[in-house]
Amino acid sequence: MRLAPALLVLLAAAAHAAVVSISPSDFAKRVLRTEDNVFVMFSTQVCIECQALIPDFQRASEHVTHGIVFAIVDSTSDMGFLEEHGIKEIPHLQVYVQGYKAQPIQMAGWRSTREAKWQQLIAFAVGVLDNIMKVESSARQAQDEAAARAAPRASTTTPRTLPGKPRPGPASGSPQPAAPQSAEGSAAATTPLGQPARRAKDDPLGLGAACNARDNYGEE
Repeated sequence: MRLAPALLVLLAAAAHAAVVSISPSDFAKRVLRTEDNVFVMFSTQVCIECQALIPDFQRASEHVTHGIVFAIVDSTSDMGFLEEHGIKEIPHLQVYVQGYKAQPIQMAGWRSTREAKWQQLIAFAVGVLDNIMKVESSARQAQDEAAARAAPRASTTTPRTLPGKPRPGPASGSPQPAAPQSAEGSAAATTPLGQPARRAKDDPLGLGAACNARDNYGEE
């Protein structure tokens, strides 16, 4: 089955849809003020080297489909645009990273290697994306650590003071009451509140001490 020429043109355009064309007048809106990471190729229609690199740029865009937008800025109609952005030679390749648009990352050295241009473009784009992920991961880790330091520390558990007035103790210097005598004539052991203490032989688990401690804080 033969395809109509118009359909072939549409299919060819769809195959290269990953690359967007941006005019100098739209550069600020579609590159600098967008939230995307944009890999820009600056070129002109009269630049032979630029026209030779476009197919490799398009091929690379078909392999890197997430996290970065491939764009070609044709400044044929506005040569002063290149000077405004400090571009001295074309084709010029650099990535504008979200949050760091004022500091684009330039791709250098691609002319001096024998590796296929489209493979170099892929490696550069992927490398930039990896660095972005590392920076974002470090930023999240720093935020988590800062939040952990700012969180209030768990307070140490303190004994609960029961409501009620404190029980009056003996006045300073006043005579102390005599301890009650047992049947054998010896003083019986008492708690701080004057209550008989439990004997150790009758309290093998030490519950008497716990009860005495409770009595010191008042009745529940």
